[in-house]
Amino acid sequence: MGPTVDDLATALMEQPLQNVSAVSEVTLGGHPGKKVELSIPDDLFRQADEDLGKATALEPDRPGSWIDRGGVRNIWASARALRGENADEMYAAAVEDFGRGIELDRAGDSGWTYRGGVRTNWALVRAGRGVDPSELYAAAVEDFGAALERNPARAETWMQRGLARLNWGNHALGTGKDPGELF
Repeated sequence: MGPTVDDLATALMEQPLQNVSAVSEVTLGGHPGKKVELSIPDDLFRQADEDLGKATALEPDRPGSWIDRGGVRNIWASARALRGENADEMYAAAVEDFGRGIELDRAGDSGWTYRGGVRTNWALVRAGRGVDPSELYAAAVEDFGAALERNPARAETWMQRGLARLNWGNHALGTGKDPGELF
């Protein structure tokens, strides 16, 4: 790859197993630039989802399989949302998978943290579509709280809960509500 922006754009377009947009000219901060969008094809998500579905069928009492499938579904839902597609069904499936992982490992904290993250992502997407995300933010904050009861030393969970509260508060401000009444 050469040293120019054009070289980088060409190299990005040649990446395997990616959906790649055409290069377009853009202006960013008053400076000319190039835009290339890369995304993972749905077939790869579908294959991963099928494999993890087989894992959950073979060992339905293994929390990690459910949590891993929930993670794939969260990323797949986010990819769909970025393309402007409705991702509600996939986000709901991810929340359900994390819930099953939590049922199987009530003492663990990671399922709670990851489910809270899915709910936060979903809330952001819903807010962007003009749908009230408050219920999802509330559930996310509860999940993070449950994770912190199990492992108060996990910095990621504190960070995720703080961001969920911040986003929920910003949404409340935008609708004329007092964010101080949320928590």
